[in-house]
Amino acid sequence: MNRMELSARPPQIPAVCLNSNGTTAGPHRPGSVIVLDSGFDCTDTYEGHGSLVNRTVRESGFSGPISRTQVQFRGNAATQLDKQPLTPEQARQALRQDAANLVTGSLNGYAESLNAQSRAGARNSVMNISGGLNKADVVRALINRMCDNPQSLDNATRAFGVDQEKLRSSDPKVSGPEMLKLQQGLVNTTNQALDNNPQVARAQNNYNTAVKRFESQQNSVVVAVGNTGAAVLHPGVKLPQDFQRSFNVNDDVTAVGASMRGIGRSGFSANERSNIVYAEGMAPTNNLAPGQTQPSMGTSFAAPRIAGVMAELHRRHPNLSSAQVENLMRNQLTDQRGGYTELDPGKVRQFYTNR
Repeated sequence: MNRMELSARPPQIPAVCLNSNGTTAGPHRPGSVIVLDSGFDCTDTYEGHGSLVNRTVRESGFSGPISRTQVQFRGNAATQLDKQPLTPEQARQALRQDAANLVTGSLNGYAESLNAQSRAGARNSVMNISGGLNKADVVRALINRMCDNPQSLDNATRAFGVDQEKLRSSDPKVSGPEMLKLQQGLVNTTNQALDNNPQVARAQNNYNTAVKRFESQQNSVVVAVGNTGAAVLHPGVKLPQDFQRSFNVNDDVTAVGASMRGIGRSGFSANERSNIVYAEGMAPTNNLAPGQTQPSMGTSFAAPRIAGVMAELHRRHPNLSSAQVENLMRNQLTDQRGGYTELDPGKVRQFYTNR
């Protein structure tokens, strides 16, 4: 789940949440949307990310079968960053290994799930991936760990020569340079850990191969590009050119960003590719928690709107390839708005009505 998204927390288990979780269909059903996510739980205080994605598919107007599949992230054992004091070099090595584990675990988990669907005979269906990672996500995850664990912060500040007392200062003139030093160190270390890393390259190849195999059976893979377009880092941090490039987005998948009704493209959408197709990024608007003024938002909830349309196109045109289905969607159901491509809700409603 993208941490920038706002999680809806209903006061009781909503019927729509339970019904969404109960909506399953075998991968042999043509025209299915397969929601691949990390969790579909519904409790009296929390609705899982996968459940929200599921409900977004249905709210978009899609009435075909939905199959939900929980992804299992496959990575190496965690390092000792948050367990014991480390030397600066040990801490940097632990951070590099953590960064690599996050990416390889994600890629290997998605590859395994895609291959399982291919072996099961999925055809004319769409795999919806609303998760994924880029370098910005990795840096954010490492920062979150330091916020949650004092030992991780101790080791990271030691790794980059950061003065913790100054870092905690309420005076930005004092804390600012230390924050810049810490964040730049994390960005540089993440970049070093992931570039030209054989472990990451193998996982990327496994994922790319799994996508090709799945799509070779007249299926499509739809991937949310992520919510790191407005990543909050110190303004002085120098970022690599591919900082927002998702490891789950390649030339074969359909990359999806979020737009806001009546406003346009969302500032939080990652923007690493020119061929992104945008869709409404709001989750279903019902069952808000007390005091919550708006539903969850993110590219996670734009992707399932595209997935539903493409699944229906696969059902109607079972011999078309993934690329052909995407082109058909772009030509018939999108508009060009100020230099970007956006799914048109009116055209989509008419498309679902004219079956």
